[in-house]
Amino acid sequence: MTMAKAEDSVSLLVPHKMVWQRLTEFNRWDEWLRIPDAGNKGLGDNMRWLGGEGTEMRFGLYNGGELAQTMRMTEWDPPRHLAMELEGWNWKASVAPKARSREKMGSSMGAVPALRLRYSADLAPVSDLETTFTFRMEAEFTHRFFGPLFNLLIPVRRDLKRLAAEFTNSFSHSFDRRKAA
Repeated sequence: MTMAKAEDSVSLLVPHKMVWQRLTEFNRWDEWLRIPDAGNKGLGDNMRWLGGEGTEMRFGLYNGGELAQTMRMTEWDPPRHLAMELEGWNWKASVAPKARSREKMGSSMGAVPALRLRYSADLAPVSDLETTFTFRMEAEFTHRFFGPLFNLLIPVRRDLKRLAAEFTNSFSHSFDRRKAA
């Protein structure tokens, strides 16, 4: 299967360690990663740390107070790199295409991983007071039957580019001190 990828970078006039500290404020990621209508898509609209350290870290994506999905840290190299992955988006009858039977789609796909999302961030110190921040997103529909079709028909790459740019922009504005272009 083909994984869609997007990347965005920005230079920040902020010391490297301060950028890492802000990046690892995971409860703020939902401010920076704005997936439109995420709660209604089964992705969750609020991210919370569930526990663990390093690659044992787990995060919950919540809709209101209900846990919708979990994510796990897959790579942890402070203060330079991190990567996390959401795998196993369980389709719900409420998000099945309207043209099909919602009950049939929901029951046949309800417990099958359908989408893999991967987020990664790299920090590179330029000087004591400047850091290059790079954010990457990858997505792939992995459902055994529908995955190849969805990978062809759904414009994920365009959405990932927009989301990666929005994350980078929102994250950099949390410092309010970007390098002038």
